[in-house]
Amino acid sequence: MGEKRLASQGLTIAVFVAAVVFLASGLIFLCAAVQNVARLPISLALLLIGGSLAAWAGLRWRRARLLAPDVLDDRIVELAAAHDAELSLAQVDGAARDVGWR
Repeated sequence: MGEKRLASQGLTIAVFVAAVVFLASGLIFLCAAVQNVARLPISLALLLIGGSLAAWAGLRWRRARLLAPDVLDDRIVELAAAHDAELSLAQVDGAARDVGWR
């Protein structure tokens, strides 16, 4: 499971780096659009792609953090403490849906 998690994090980091490159290129083209208005659509497209990739990578990173085994263990222990150490699978599943684990 560690190899799969590492590959997933590598993909997320690679997408985030690509997003930074797209955003930087979009800003450069936006600055160049002052001299040549034809560059404005290109800059807006690059900014849109970069922003979308950055948002996707951020959401994926956040979800990976929520699904980390140590975080899941802590949340289940907190849930058990709140219910006097009596938990059913349905309660854990319901709490997972409330927090966004699933």
